Amino acid sequence: MTTVTGTNSTTLFSGMEQTEQMSLSQLKAAVMHDRATETEENVRFKLVDMQQQTNEMKAINDVMQMLRNDISNINGNKDDSKGTMSAEVVQFLSDNVNGFTPNPPSLIGGNLITGELFYGEAKYTRADMQLQLDNVKAVYDNLASQGSIDMIRTNDAMSKNKNAVDAYSTIVKNDGDAKEGIIRNM
Repeated sequence: MTTVTGTNSTTLFSGMEQTEQMSLSQLKAAVMHDRATETEENVRFKLVDMQQQTNEMKAINDVMQMLRNDISNINGNKDDSKGTMSAEVVQFLSDNVNGFTPNPPSLIGGNLITGELFYGEAKYTRADMQLQLDNVKAVYDNLASQGSIDMIRTNDAMSKNKNAVDAYSTIVKNDGDAKEGIIRNM
């Protein structure tokens, strides 16, 4: 941040303090330095967000592969043939797909004497599992679309950072050239 008060100014930017009158080029350099630092932080945050999205997309891809494997493990080729879904797939669907309700475990038998019931894994039809695969793909596609938009924003932020750094460098170079010219003329 640059603060100018009167002819003898105290300038604070990027942790540096200077007590002297600032020239216009020094003031421009301070402002451009702050802008370059700000845009650099913005780019850094955007890159971290993109890495997080990439990790999420990989996890969703893993869920899709598990669900494809679950579908391929179903005995029978009809849409009403039943099979089980991996616990990770059921958890992902519960967390990310509106309207998905896990099926309850299926009753597989019991003991007539004790009254104890035995349950197996929840069963889903091939058609239900295929529908859920389409839902997982939709979540993936939505995240991929958001990633494309974020990539455009990141490229824009990187361009702004490059422009700010270039402007800062030009101002500092011009100021140095002017001072060299004054010294040569003395």
